[in-house]
Amino acid sequence: MNNINVSRGLIGRLFMGLVLGLLLLSCGSSGRPLNEQEQALYDEALAEYDKVKAQIIAVNTSTSDAELNKLIRQIRRLSYSQDLRELNEEVSVKCNDLALQIANLQESCTTPEALLTYRQRLSEGTTGDLSEAMLINKNEMLLEGLSRFPIYLLRGDSIQLSLKSEQEGLQLTVYNMDKEASLAQWKGSRLTESVAIPNSAIYMVELSAPQSSARTYVDLSVVLLRGEKDPRSISESWVECQRGDFLARQVEEIETVPLFDEPRKVGLRSQLKALFSGNKRVVIPLNVPSGVHELVYSLRISTNEQTQSGDGQFNERFLSDYHQVKLFGLTAYESTRSNDFIDKILFNTRPPREEDAFCNMYVFHSQREAKKFQDTPDGAVKFNYDVDRSQMGTQSCNGRIPVKAKGSIYLGFENAKVRYDNYIWLEVLGLRKATKYYKLKYTLG
Repeated sequence: MNNINVSRGLIGRLFMGLVLGLLLLSCGSSGRPLNEQEQALYDEALAEYDKVKAQIIAVNTSTSDAELNKLIRQIRRLSYSQDLRELNEEVSVKCNDLALQIANLQESCTTPEALLTYRQRLSEGTTGDLSEAMLINKNEMLLEGLSRFPIYLLRGDSIQLSLKSEQEGLQLTVYNMDKEASLAQWKGSRLTESVAIPNSAIYMVELSAPQSSARTYVDLSVVLLRGEKDPRSISESWVECQRGDFLARQVEEIETVPLFDEPRKVGLRSQLKALFSGNKRVVIPLNVPSGVHELVYSLRISTNEQTQSGDGQFNERFLSDYHQVKLFGLTAYESTRSNDFIDKILFNTRPPREEDAFCNMYVFHSQREAKKFQDTPDGAVKFNYDVDRSQMGTQSCNGRIPVKAKGSIYLGFENAKVRYDNYIWLEVLGLRKATKYYKLKYTLG
């Protein structure tokens, strides 16, 4: 027998498989590649096979018997023949694989019931055909503007993408993340498309709604029609980048501006000791940087003057807690507009408290009033302070002070204890809006 032919009969297909295997044993590593005509026939058969496979993926239990029988007739018409005796081993294996795949498909899909069973087994990856695997399978997924799915594919793989939704104008894109380029893109609400993979790389399937705020349910699947599923995992992270970088996203964040290089440490004498030496009151000026809309502070009060390991780390703790918030989908600054967001960070980063350590803290918007507080004896002169932001008898705490423009604010501290000294450590950060850009980085595990 000079030619191996995939026919309609079951006996022919079984006999073909046996003969193909024997011919592969005899062809060895020497031999020729496919000529131009043979390659064209192979490509045509492979394209028809992938097309039929895509149609199988698209069927479901609601598909009519008439449509299923029409598809079965297409499967029966699949045919591929090639003389393997003069071909090299690599080409022989490729041709043999295609012939066996067609034979397996024809044998498995003889009736509408068998076709639906094969479709189910295909989605579960249990068809016994190593060229098939479900890479993405999202049924009734809630799409909130944008969803992304990384997959690793090898050169020569072929994938089939299926999309179904009631939302018009959805955009489905396949990106080569290593090359930072788009491979294919479609628009619509119901799609079934196939893509040949030209290079081994990490790819990303992106599905986006016409409006970033749109919420809709979708069915999305990506099946590996040809090739083997890579078992390695893919890790995902967002990294800061420059405007105009590939798939860069603009995010309105807040950035912190430390007002001191290190914590301001101040000793407050007790009221009794202050009669003889030292001060029970002190004023610390805060120069508000340009663009800052709010000040946040960390105040630690102790009866022990020893510095602790956490002193001087308020900025790091604040930023660490801030970046645990989801920044994407809803921009970071939109998330931070509510008082609850900042208050939660301040609560999570508050300094340790001592039961017997407390003082009075006054907020002054005028240098003149702050000077009255610091220089005059108790009750000698009345001074004006911000009642809403000041705290009487406070222990260690975090807090916030809104500001309207560049200038100075003054914090006055007073030891209200009669016998014992207090020590305070003050750290202050300015908060201001900042536009930053981020992009996705995928790493193969």
